[in-house]
Amino acid sequence: MHVPLILTEFLDRAVTLYGDKPAIIDDEWTLTYQEMNARVNQLSRGLESLGVKKGD
Repeated sequence: MHVPLILTEFLDRAVTLYGDKPAIIDDEWTLTYQEMNARVNQLSRGLESLGVKKGD
């Protein structure tokens, strides 16, 4: 299966396939792929609200 390694598409695919599975595991906390995706989107919206644009 050919899947492009574009970061946003990679994350979307991982959420679809592994949504409830751990994506990040630390000594004190764990994030699933769905939770990580939500945090990435929150960061993206925050940067956009500050005027950061593609290519900056």
